[in-house]
Amino acid sequence: NLCREVGFPPQLLQPLPESAEAAMAAIEAGVDKVILTGSAATGEKVLASLAPRLVPATLELSGCDAAFVLADADLDLTARVLRFALKWNAGATCIAPRRVFVAKSLAGALESRLLDVLGEGMHDCDRWKLGPKAEALVRDAVARGARPLCGWGAPAERAKWPTVLADASVAMPLLREDVFGPVLALVAVSSDEEALNAADQCPYALGATIFGEKQHARALAGRVRAGVVVINDAIVPTVDPRLPFGGRGRSGFGVTRGAEGLLEMTVVKVITLRQGRARWHLDKPDFTDEELVRRYLEAVHGATWKQRCSAWYALLCKLVRDGLIENQRKEGIR
Repeated sequence: NLCREVGFPPQLLQPLPESAEAAMAAIEAGVDKVILTGSAATGEKVLASLAPRLVPATLELSGCDAAFVLADADLDLTARVLRFALKWNAGATCIAPRRVFVAKSLAGALESRLLDVLGEGMHDCDRWKLGPKAEALVRDAVARGARPLCGWGAPAERAKWPTVLADASVAMPLLREDVFGPVLALVAVSSDEEALNAADQCPYALGATIFGEKQHARALAGRVRAGVVVINDAIVPTVDPRLPFGGRGRSGFGVTRGAEGLLEMTVVKVITLRQGRARWHLDKPDFTDEELVRRYLEAVHGATWKQRCSAWYALLCKLVRDGLIENQRKEGIR
């Protein structure tokens, strides 16, 4: 209805029933592109149906997001943001942090801050119940040595809170699966490098969060494998419609939203028209052509502006010396 109110032609938007069968029927009928938001398993099935038809797709799939707590992080802010991420839709969002890689020097303090903030208004136990998959993964992690701080397996007074595990490790399946619920696993690391290597053990790379001093966090953000990285916050900044959104690995490919998302909805078509009569590539090459190409590459791709300027000068001198510029000018006159 909103599309019609703003003047879109009625046939431009055709809503489908909310079922997998309706989506597959549309694919069978023939489409130009598919944009899917769903699980990685669903993405595999959709791609399998599109492959025989060579239909492109943009896929925003599952997440198991990493959070990096650097040695210079503000722990009060970190704890509050992680609490928000656990509470937002009861943790049922693909862009919420699940794996928290915290500097060893801050690990104990972060545990205490989290327990402090999670103890405030977290007593709606029905919201924090884990689904069968999440509970099985948490149970496995505890059996492998993870220590329940709150939630599943924790002391009775904290058992009805969201599930937070300390002493987790990347060897646990919990840190490599797309858990959709209020679960957080803390992994102590000795360096940024160890944190990056640990984060890369997970096949999902939708988003990431970094807590730390601005310059330090910004430098690390460029090295994190994720579609979107938020510094000193989580979830909310990613909903800005001006920002492109998409993942890596099993979290999909392509982006939606923003200018880049609009370009995803277009198909590029190139038309070129060659002016003039000169077609040097049609003539028999001579021994000078190699120098011509080399000078051109240096002029366009030189490492510094001095190298590029020098190459342009040498290129122009060669063209004049070989008479190519004069010949082209005479051809244009005829």
